[in-house]
Amino acid sequence: MARLLTKIIILSMALELAACSTTVPVKRVFPEVPEQLMAPCDALTAIGKPEVTLSELMTTVTKNYTRYHSCAEANSAWQQWYQEQRTIFDSVE
Repeated sequence: MARLLTKIIILSMALELAACSTTVPVKRVFPEVPEQLMAPCDALTAIGKPEVTLSELMTTVTKNYTRYHSCAEANSAWQQWYQEQRTIFDSVE
């Protein structure tokens, strides 16, 4: 009786271990970046008249610098993060 019980236990363990394996390869795919995250920054504001006051000029310049640096920093940070995640994904097998 003990031999039969041992054989049953060994057989059930073998079946459990065999059920965990697969012969079908699993293809891993790193997700692509949504286009809105890779979109370029908005165009800077232009002054559309030949004569402008100094205050208008400084307001436009300040807005343009702020817009440019905010967008450039956000894009750089996103692209750096994405590349690091891609490298980590590709290094794991």
